[in-house]
Amino acid sequence: DNAVDGPVVVTVAPKLDVSWIPVTATDVTITLTLKGSGWVGMGIGASMADADMLMFAADGTSYDGSSSSTAMPPADAVNDLRDVSVSLADGLLTATFTRAVDTGDGADKPLAQGGSDVIFAWSTTDGDEYGYHGPSRAAAQIDFWGTSPAASSIVLGGSSKDNVYRVHGASMFFAWGFVGP
Repeated sequence: DNAVDGPVVVTVAPKLDVSWIPVTATDVTITLTLKGSGWVGMGIGASMADADMLMFAADGTSYDGSSSSTAMPPADAVNDLRDVSVSLADGLLTATFTRAVDTGDGADKPLAQGGSDVIFAWSTTDGDEYGYHGPSRAAAQIDFWGTSPAASSIVLGGSSKDNVYRVHGASMFFAWGFVGP
């Protein structure tokens, strides 16, 4: 039994917190809290091109989709989110939902014990319309089975692979631009 006294909270960006309570060995309840009034999305997967996408807007709508590119993901045939609550109050967009750890739906990704790659995107100004998020994104490795945020690693502004490319590019620029000549 993974029951805890309260939610485990991780700040994935200055404007976004994710919290969870592992309810049972089969279900988890997750809350996304955004400082803003637009929309917030969470994807289970390392990149948007292959993720199980869950999105929530300030008008109270929720969306369960599966992406295979960086475009707006199509909706799943089956919405596997339960007990969905989306609210906007005091400048905070809060989305809470329960999901099976493994839905059995081929369009959904299971949450792995020990940690899952998770991506986040949001807009604080687009109102209720899902749209391009630009740099408003983050990637994390989160153990939704766990009761401690210590096992979670956060990468702001994209996936860890994106950051490796940025560091590599800066290193090559420095090496060939200053050291090489």
